[in-house]
Amino acid sequence: MAAPASADLRVEMRSVHAFVGENGAGKSTLVKNIASSCQPDSGRFTVDGSRS
Repeated sequence: MAAPASADLRVEMRSVHAFVGENGAGKSTLVKNIASSCQPDSGRFTVDGSRS
């Protein structure tokens, strides 16, 4: 299984979201990247237009 080439995620205030997928799909890695506890190999994250 190949990783997606790109992805967009928009999260609105006061909303609940869940990441669902098979074991090894990268859910934990995605959350760690969003939380900045590990750095992505490539790509970028932006929050309100600012790069994080």
